[in-house]
Amino acid sequence: MEVRRQEFGSTSPSGRTLVVFGEGDEMSIIDLLLVSRIEMTNGASAKH
Repeated sequence: MEVRRQEFGSTSPSGRTLVVFGEGDEMSIIDLLLVSRIEMTNGASAKH
């Protein structure tokens, strides 16, 4: 999952849940206790 800009992600007050918005108001809700890996890039588009 890609978070295009900082404004497109928001954490809950407890810090356990992350909400990520995509194109067309698409929304993903992530339980951060289930996340096993996070990969950060330098801000350039990643090619898969």
